Amino acid sequence: MRGVASKLYDHAVNWFAATWPDGGRRRVVLEQYRDLGSKQKLLADIALRANVFGPIRAETDRQAWIEEGRRQLAVEIFKMAKTDIDLLWAQIEKRPSKAGETR
Repeated sequence: MRGVASKLYDHAVNWFAATWPDGGRRRVVLEQYRDLGSKQKLLADIALRANVFGPIRAETDRQAWIEEGRRQLAVEIFKMAKTDIDLLWAQIEKRPSKAGETR
């Protein structure tokens, strides 16, 4: 994005205007994010893949940066989809912690 001040990216509205200058295309992208919000199981899977609910357990700084980037992108997707992360947590099938225990 040459020539665009970094201050524009402080707010999602400005970022979308700079990245998607055509209003029609911008509306389509925003509508698709809203549609994504209705796919709670898919978003819960993204949360799991991005390790949103667990600590980062990287062996190197580089791997930690990658894992944190995944987490940040997932959270940004949830914000754009207007999804509550706590509701995603409720969608995740929890494994019993002891033999015979159900949740």
